[in-house]
Amino acid sequence: MTLQDGLVAYKTYARAEGKSPKTIRWITSSVGYFADFLGPDQQDISIITANDFRRFIIALQDTTKFSHHPYNKPQQVKLSPQSIETYCRAIRAFFGYLYREGFIDRNPMEKVKMPYERLKSLPNAESCLRPGITLEKLETIANQMSDNQFAERMVNARSSLFQQIAKLANRVA
Repeated sequence: MTLQDGLVAYKTYARAEGKSPKTIRWITSSVGYFADFLGPDQQDISIITANDFRRFIIALQDTTKFSHHPYNKPQQVKLSPQSIETYCRAIRAFFGYLYREGFIDRNPMEKVKMPYERLKSLPNAESCLRPGITLEKLETIANQMSDNQFAERMVNARSSLFQQIAKLANRVA
């Protein structure tokens, strides 16, 4: 089974389970980026490893904002840790689905530490955060909603931002 076959199965499952269209798009686009990263020769889900996922995280950490965006020009700023975490959560959720449904015998993502988990494991993790932000505050925020609820919130915020940009662009034009 290829990643694309898995996405087709996931979309069917997600729609039948009542997942929001935005959640489905979030997972689909994130897995699509992962598939593009892997290349056409490594689309078989049974051969994807934890190290493939780790290499993807490293590639995301080196990616600049909007590097593949259809409307915005690429920026010099790298992707934020939150954006990377969001891609990772979507891909993890997808592989969790594949494992639960029996499409794969093992979940290659289950042993991979997510970027936030890695941050928490550092001896001086708090020193890496912005002033006024603590790990305790981040945990409180993280526990307020599910991954899907956060993803939907992010998609809504992004949509609102693009609408504001479009309005400004129309005023200027």
